[in-house]
Amino acid sequence: MARILTGKVLDPINSASWFLMDIAWASQFEPAAYPLMALTALSGAALLSVERKRGLIWINAALNCWIWLNVLWMVSDLRKINSLRFVALGVGGLGIILVVIGMFRSPDLQQTLAHFRRLRLPDRHTEL
Repeated sequence: MARILTGKVLDPINSASWFLMDIAWASQFEPAAYPLMALTALSGAALLSVERKRGLIWINAALNCWIWLNVLWMVSDLRKINSLRFVALGVGGLGIILVVIGMFRSPDLQQTLAHFRRLRLPDRHTEL
C-alpha cells in the first residue's frame, strides 16, 4: 500500500493552510487563524518525516523555522505579546543557518533550493 501523505500531498496542504492563516491573521480573524496555524505547523512538521533526501532535511527544517517565525509573530500580534516577536526573530535566524547548512550538504544545490517554490501541485501525469 502506497503512502498517502507524501511530500507531493503535504506540500500543497502546507502552502494553502499557511496562505489562509496569513489571510486570517491580516484580517484579525482569530477563530480561523489559530486552527490554520495548527494545520500549518503540523503539515510542516510532517514534511520533515516524508522528505529525507540529503540536503532537503535541512531545507525542510528551515521551512519549519519560517513557519514558526510566522506563527510566533502572528500570536505576538494577535495577543499583543511583544516579547514573542524576539523569539520569532531568533527562530528566523536559526532558519537562515539551516538553509546555509542545507546548501553545503546538498549534492544538487539547484534542486535543493527549488524546494522553496510554494504552492506546487502534483504533475497531472504522475502518481501521488
